[in-house]
Amino acid sequence: MSLVELKLESPTILVERAGRAGYSSISGRIGGSTLRGSIISWAFRMGYVRDIGAERNDPKLIVHPAYPTKGGETARPPTPYIFECKERPRRLVDTLGRERVRELSLASSLEEMLSLSGSPSSECDLMKDIPGSTVRVRSPVIGMEAGEIEEVDVMASVGINKMLRAAERGMLYNYEVILPGAEFSTLIVDMSEGRYIEFIKNEKRLFIGRGISRGFGRVSVTVKWEKDMEPLIEDLKGKVDEWIFERNGRRRIALYSRSPAASISLSREDGYIASPIPEADEGWLRGKIEIPKDSAGRPLAIGFRTVFRSVAYPTGLPRPSFLCSREGSVFIAELSGDASAAVALGSLIGWDRSSCLGLNIIQPLGWWYDDPLYHR
Repeated sequence: MSLVELKLESPTILVERAGRAGYSSISGRIGGSTLRGSIISWAFRMGYVRDIGAERNDPKLIVHPAYPTKGGETARPPTPYIFECKERPRRLVDTLGRERVRELSLASSLEEMLSLSGSPSSECDLMKDIPGSTVRVRSPVIGMEAGEIEEVDVMASVGINKMLRAAERGMLYNYEVILPGAEFSTLIVDMSEGRYIEFIKNEKRLFIGRGISRGFGRVSVTVKWEKDMEPLIEDLKGKVDEWIFERNGRRRIALYSRSPAASISLSREDGYIASPIPEADEGWLRGKIEIPKDSAGRPLAIGFRTVFRSVAYPTGLPRPSFLCSREGSVFIAELSGDASAAVALGSLIGWDRSSCLGLNIIQPLGWWYDDPLYHR
């Protein structure tokens, strides 16, 4: 397990969806799937990995989404309880707070989970008691006094017809880019005998996103620390226990997703099936974690939905897209037996094998306030 810091050396285009005259870009984070693909492809080109197709059949690399860093603090995806004041941009209001994580963990219905958000307007100094004076935050959060400042610019390029030596009609493209100097942090789990981490430590550079041949996407990378997995899990178990609470003989914990989250299955009748409610693989985690339902049969989960898109390696073909929970979604989980190690392991390698796609990195909600990984 390694903590890796990235610094953009040139404008970077992180594409979410391609259009006829431009791209829909991601600017607040670098998705785990995007970063993983960059590491695999450039490690192969530089000779550190011989068979790039083996990673598709037997994945050995798990990469967490990379979030911006500022002043030594790493951003977190906003939970549904984070609001922004309309009158004072970047003035954030956390309507849950660390002290009410226990109350949320023991909630028995969706209504009870939603009621904990309180009235964000009343907590916004300039707009107290004015309905609609706050909006939910969607971009990553750094600290609670100011939101993430996305240093983004829009650039344009023109396609040139080689025969006419002039701009060709319909070939004007607009790019939303993250400006050089932005810094990010990510966690990487390398189960390939350390070949990928060796590549990062030796080369100290990656190329990410679109337009690499035109000078976009140059990124310097630095490994800040490396930890063996088993000792790290033992260390994190105590950090997990701090956020496990019991009522009526049931052990509960509130969790949040640091990446998109979903459960994926295949069937002969329906083909590719996905649900925005993740399911923990007991064999993968060596323990049982389950998201219960309330009396109305609704999973105890709140957040936002989004569409997950990724590209297959090494073909470069798009995988089927599907609906999933967005980063920052909150889940209540019930634990069976001694599941502290399973929660700690899931925080590192995700809830199932789909974590290799950048999915299901789910951590205790208490770590949103006191992250034991990025502050090491």
